[in-house]
Amino acid sequence: MGRRPRIECAGAIYHVLTSFEGSVSIAIQEALIQLGDGTADWDYPMATYYHDARTQVIYLDSEIGGSGSITSLALNVISAPGQSMEDWTIRMRHTALDSYSGSPEWESDWVVVHQSTTTVSSTGWMTFGFDTPFEYNGTNNLMVDLSFNNTSYSSDGSCESTDTGVSRSLYYQTDSDYGDPLDWTGSSSPSPDTSYNIPNITLGFLAGEPVPISPTNTGAFVSGVWSGTVTVLEAASNMVLRADDGLGHTGSTPPFNVLASAVDDLDADGIPNDWETLYYGGSTNANSSAICSNGINTVLQAYIAGLNPTNATSRLMLNPLPDNALYWSAISGRVYSIWWTTNLLENFQPLETNLPWTQGSYTNSNPSPCDYYKIKVELE
Repeated sequence: MGRRPRIECAGAIYHVLTSFEGSVSIAIQEALIQLGDGTADWDYPMATYYHDARTQVIYLDSEIGGSGSITSLALNVISAPGQSMEDWTIRMRHTALDSYSGSPEWESDWVVVHQSTTTVSSTGWMTFGFDTPFEYNGTNNLMVDLSFNNTSYSSDGSCESTDTGVSRSLYYQTDSDYGDPLDWTGSSSPSPDTSYNIPNITLGFLAGEPVPISPTNTGAFVSGVWSGTVTVLEAASNMVLRADDGLGHTGSTPPFNVLASAVDDLDADGIPNDWETLYYGGSTNANSSAICSNGINTVLQAYIAGLNPTNATSRLMLNPLPDNALYWSAISGRVYSIWWTTNLLENFQPLETNLPWTQGSYTNSNPSPCDYYKIKVELE
């Protein structure tokens, strides 16, 4: 896959190809779903110490959480492989298996979702956009197959993985002794090894219709960069903005929430219609003075703070960093104030007010031995 053009959204900057002068389509879709939370290094699926390698993995339906179109897969690269991977291929299929038995087999009847010559030049999450989305039924488990077919070898890369305690991966590497890994079949051609490890992956998951936005096409890039305003026409939770040039190159932002303008408020309770509909199923269904699920804030306060009122763990909190710095999860359209005292029996005093949401942190340049802080949030 070639390098992507750049798109900027909520502070996310993607790869730049300065000669890119084309345009990309853009769409808001359902958020990314991460499968696996372990931190172990594993050579597979980027095991380039041999010519060829293949990794076949089972991910459980209970981990995925529902049906929909899978449009991308990302791997968290710990160390880059020593060379490019020719015919880097990602395939998917449904399966009734939840683990592999004592005589595991290479499966067939795959859907090829991505195929390219891939060079991994950096660590971190690397996303592979799908040429063909996979329609996941939400009932069966998901089997993912990753392979490459080189004519030389170098050194293994490694990806972040999770130990599941049961055999959920097959893997094998060889110096071209068994032909193209895409054609390996059965239990002996070649005989696969098993592992408890599964690579941590993030799936781009589109469940239902995309959220409408304007524009849906960027127009021409200039020296690899496009700058413009994207208007989201509906409220949405935990979504991503995805760019696609139609030639197999895609890029996605981190997940974010979309909050509606407060002017569209049928019941005049200070909460926009779309936000009420998002969390309570109707534009006048929320009780603004009710305590939300975190047991602390009212529903109106949850809206102002950018919280999820139905999530008991959703709270606005200050978190400490070294050197007397504080940070918080800032939400667009808000301004913040930091208040301070050295004695909880005395009133808090403002340290800084009208901090823009783009800042999200504050450093006390004149700390005392015992400081207490609190944060306030308001709509812009």
